[in-house]
Amino acid sequence: YALNEKCQAMNQNYEEIKRKFTNLETENADLQTKKIELLQKNREKINEIKQSNEEYIEKNEEKHRSEMFELEEKLRQCIEREKEQFEQQWRTKVKQEQIQREQIEKDLEKEKQKIQKEKIEKDSLQKQIQSLQH
Repeated sequence: YALNEKCQAMNQNYEEIKRKFTNLETENADLQTKKIELLQKNREKINEIKQSNEEYIEKNEEKHRSEMFELEEKLRQCIEREKEQFEQQWRTKVKQEQIQREQIEKDLEKEKQKIQKEKIEKDSLQKQIQSLQH
């Protein structure tokens, strides 16, 4: 009888261990399934992040190209304005110099005429003096 009880107790112990082992196997299988699901979710998330990063980079590259184009256009316009301003200043300077040259030429011509007039007057006076001396 004691042996029978011991066998029954061992049998119950075995059944309990077997049930726990089965539960652990089931739990392990569930955990393996969850692990696979999480790995798949992680891969999906990584792919989403990669895609998002690629889109972000592409968008920023386009934005950068657009900004560079705008800056180049502004620079071109600035250079064009500077060039036009320089040409305008140059034309103004050339005109001023032309006006000054013309004024100098007029002044020279007046001076020449004045000298010529004085020479004529001097010659006339000399002739009068000579005529008075004779």
